[in-house]
Amino acid sequence: MDIKLVLLDINNGEFEIYKEINEYCENNLCITQYEKNKRSNNFLHLGVKLIGVYNPKEYIVSIGNGNYNNLKFNNDVECFYQETIGENTDQIGISKAGFFKVEIRNSERKIVYTSEPILVKPSIISVEMYKKMVDMLLNINKELVMQDFSNIYLNIEGKKEDL
Repeated sequence: MDIKLVLLDINNGEFEIYKEINEYCENNLCITQYEKNKRSNNFLHLGVKLIGVYNPKEYIVSIGNGNYNNLKFNNDVECFYQETIGENTDQIGISKAGFFKVEIRNSERKIVYTSEPILVKPSIISVEMYKKMVDMLLNINKELVMQDFSNIYLNIEGKKEDL
């Protein structure tokens, strides 16, 4: 079993596959946050198409990064899709930058497929700027701990050590 990620244009209940996702950032498949259809200016929805599966409706497809949200299935395009955009701020996907995985379960709820991490990159900054921003955020605590005038200490093997 394999998957294809697609962007869907949903207009008045009509589904259309706008494009397949085939862009990579380093080794991760990546999608641009809040991507729009250039013709209709509609926001596009994330879709997952199952490849090599006879009856895709027998599966449960979810996306997430810890907490997984189930996707709905559309018969017209034979894709699972994320129903809302931007309404649920905790919902990972095209409306929230970061990494997520696609998880597929069979009718017995056993995981039969988990994708590699997929990146939703911010639309307002480049990938390089995004990486730099993430590095800066990850290093904030480290820099605070290393400052001479900091009241922060490390707890090493049960002993307090001032920095």
